[in-house]
Amino acid sequence: MMLIIIVSVFVLGIAVGVGVSYLGEESKGSGLKKANETRNAEYAEALEKVLALARAQVSVTNNDVEVMLGVSDATATRYLQELESQGKLVQQGAEGQSVRYSLKSSL
Repeated sequence: MMLIIIVSVFVLGIAVGVGVSYLGEESKGSGLKKANETRNAEYAEALEKVLALARAQVSVTNNDVEVMLGVSDATATRYLQELESQGKLVQQGAEGQSVRYSLKSSL
């Protein structure tokens, strides 16, 4: 009789542990999903701000984006290149400080 109780408690403990572990994994997944959604929304918002700046000025530079958004040089470059690849901005100049971006004519 005692052996049945011990085995029952052991099996119940394993079942509870597996259930708790499963629930923990589900909440991690939803947390990551929410974090990704937030990051994607912030990225889209930053791109819209860059486009708004380009509409307000004749052209924008990497430095303009850095200052306006408070981001690094690499991040500003990524934003500008993304908008260029989407066909929303056109790069003028080959490299360095002479590079500027302006709205594509069709916008």
